[in-house]
Amino acid sequence: MKSAAARQVGRSRWIVALGVSFTALVLLALVPVFLERQEDRLEREIETFSLARPMLPEVALVHSREMMRIEQYVNSGDPSFVTSYQSDLRREEDLLNDLRQVIRSMPATYRSDLAQLEARSSDWKVLHSPLMEPGVIATTPQEFRESIGDDRARCEALRTAFRAFEDRLISDATSASFRLERQRALQFWIIVGAIGLAVAGALAMVIVGVGLQDLARSETQRRLETVAARREVRAILRGTTDGLIGLNLDGCCTFLNEAGARMLGYSPRDLRGKRVHGLIHHANQDGSKHSEGGWPAKLSSGSEKTVRILDEILWRKDGSSFPVQLTVSPMTDGLEARGVVLTFTDMTEIRAAEDALRDAVQARDEVMAVVSHDLRNPVGT
Repeated sequence: MKSAAARQVGRSRWIVALGVSFTALVLLALVPVFLERQEDRLEREIETFSLARPMLPEVALVHSREMMRIEQYVNSGDPSFVTSYQSDLRREEDLLNDLRQVIRSMPATYRSDLAQLEARSSDWKVLHSPLMEPGVIATTPQEFRESIGDDRARCEALRTAFRAFEDRLISDATSASFRLERQRALQFWIIVGAIGLAVAGALAMVIVGVGLQDLARSETQRRLETVAARREVRAILRGTTDGLIGLNLDGCCTFLNEAGARMLGYSPRDLRGKRVHGLIHHANQDGSKHSEGGWPAKLSSGSEKTVRILDEILWRKDGSSFPVQLTVSPMTDGLEARGVVLTFTDMTEIRAAEDALRDAVQARDEVMAVVSHDLRNPVGT
């Protein structure tokens, strides 16, 4: 029972160790893949930020140049500044187109904010378009001087909005870089932990395996010792001249040795599992019935004491009987009663010798009586 419990505990520990190793292998297989996907997403996001970030200062610079062209034209009236302004407009449009392409993969809020910035830029341009649009000049530089302050204010507000957009982009890029570093650190420690867990699981499996191997070795040794003990007992049972019958608590035969089989005429197979009282102890010598309550096996199992009967008879399979000396001993397993063992010795030859001795003594006594009578009464006296 103890070894079975130890085996069960050993198997449970081995299963736990196997589960730990399997979990570690799953972590090593799946976690890096998941974290690498997260890293790829963050790296793409950072790359997008890196592409968009230098465009914003350039757009702000173009706006400053545009404002400068407007002021130069208003102050000088030189049409070449209008041409330069148109060139700056085209450069601004190219930059905004590139910026739209870059932020297409970014969150929708960026696209919405850029659209608002473009709307503010259009509002600013509407204010001075009558002055700077070629062929549609409806306002002279002198007339525009009165509203140039408003134009400067709108330009400054536009540059401030673009700086805020740039600051947000820088902040998000920094946050993404921080998350990427944290993700890589997390991946490193998870992999280290999973490797440690796998090593611990493998080590636990080795330790438990060695324990199970030792347990199996000791169990094998115990079984070999049990087999050897059984063989020794069987050799003793075969070698003894006394008959031995094992009975369980119900009075049924559990074993019969060879000497007992020869005496009773039954094979072990004939008696195994059968109630033997009705087969070998059912009647007295005169044919009267033996009650099972007086059956020595019952007396011994009830009292748990050894019962010895010097003069008893048992019945053979062929119906003949023979005298025996009977000993009934309780059979226990620890503190639990398992049945009894009947040991019987064939007393046929001893009883015959006793009868012969008794007859000889009687004959001697008769001869001595005759001789004594003759000596007391001589012939012719």
